[in-house]
Amino acid sequence: MKRKFKDEEKEEKMKDKRVMVFIDGANLYRIAKSEGCNADVKAIQNLVNNLTHNYELIRVYYYTAIPDQTRELKSYRNSRIFLDALEKLDCFEVCLGKLRYPSDAGKPHQKGVDVKMATDMLEYANRDLYDIAILVSGDGDFAYVLPFIKGKGKQIMNATFKRGLSYELRQKSDFFREIDCSWLK
Repeated sequence: MKRKFKDEEKEEKMKDKRVMVFIDGANLYRIAKSEGCNADVKAIQNLVNNLTHNYELIRVYYYTAIPDQTRELKSYRNSRIFLDALEKLDCFEVCLGKLRYPSDAGKPHQKGVDVKMATDMLEYANRDLYDIAILVSGDGDFAYVLPFIKGKGKQIMNATFKRGLSYELRQKSDFFREIDCSWLK
């Protein structure tokens, strides 16, 4: 009889875990770009595959906001093409917030995306739809919702680039995976 090693036993137990992946699209894109990584559809699919290969994948949620087509038609079209391609992937769903444009000529910013993401993570934990939430973001604001999710008996894995890492988010997560460009290939 073949003896199992601790890592093999741990890996076998993990296969029974149901996971949902919650991706902060703007955060991932911004950091990946600054690291010189490609963050296209294939790269995101590879990242999810690398993070979930030991688990039962339930669903992937990708959160972002898209430009207003009346203000930024080309950017809007490119975003739509990208998001439509993501939604065609198995188990992927795109969740959109709003993009607000300041009255001065400043850069637009997302509204409602982080709140929607945190609310979904908590709601799906309450409904017992996953065992482990994989949070792909370095945004420290998510650290505030993690204790409530853990209070429901769920585990949280935080995955982000070192450059975008929030110390508080890492501390409040059960597991941490530092990703780099190789995870996207």
